[in-house]
Amino acid sequence: MKNRGRVTSTRTVPLVKWHAHDKDKRYDRQISSSWSKYREAYIANSLPVAELPYGWRHPYEATASDQEHLHKFPEYDIPEYFFKHDSDFKAEFWYPLPISQPVAVPDSSALFPFISCYTSRCWLDAAVSGCGAFSSYYNEHLWVSLRDRASAWAGALNIHSPDALGPYSGIRRSWKASQCELIAISRGYAYNRTERVHYDLAERSHEERPKSAERYEFYNVLWIEWKDGIAYRKGVGRVKKSMWEAQPLEWIQVTLG
Repeated sequence: MKNRGRVTSTRTVPLVKWHAHDKDKRYDRQISSSWSKYREAYIANSLPVAELPYGWRHPYEATASDQEHLHKFPEYDIPEYFFKHDSDFKAEFWYPLPISQPVAVPDSSALFPFISCYTSRCWLDAAVSGCGAFSSYYNEHLWVSLRDRASAWAGALNIHSPDALGPYSGIRRSWKASQCELIAISRGYAYNRTERVHYDLAERSHEERPKSAERYEFYNVLWIEWKDGIAYRKGVGRVKKSMWEAQPLEWIQVTLG
């Protein structure tokens, strides 16, 4: 979409396949997601303009004034056309986005209380004393560093509740180490050298975050805990790609409640 405010250089890459189901999996349905379909087609310069999703209109030619509002990414070309949706004809998009369609019968998967996937898992330490917590762009969110057993910086974790980490010392502003069970849900990356600031990366200025390469690559992860065979989310975060792949990963079936 044309830039009208803060923007991001962050990109998400699909990794796992999700299923929606009841607790006993008597009813199971794969969750079909098309959020990245048209973005990937745009990057490959192969947008199927003759087969647009519901409500999207054929391309509208970009003007010189339009291009003044755009920022270019290394894998993106400035678009020759924009797409528009019936719900807001003033907004212009580089490619179609998935939007809910009116249907006569609701999607039955919305009635299922659980989702599951097959993914990789590892354990890392959060909030090791001395590395402390740091603020994200969204001021009310608590982020802490993730570290491996050798105390090397691994990534950043958004803690849903500070109580999850145990006793907190307001004087030392740190917690004791808390081992976190993490599962990967997608991959991602952000460009280190771009005019766009990583507004949505809490660790963007962290001194130990890798910044020398063209891209900062990572896995998006969930911190989970188990109750009666069901995993529940305690936090979300990012682990740098090289660190995640260097861990003794386990492949497991995870059901999220």
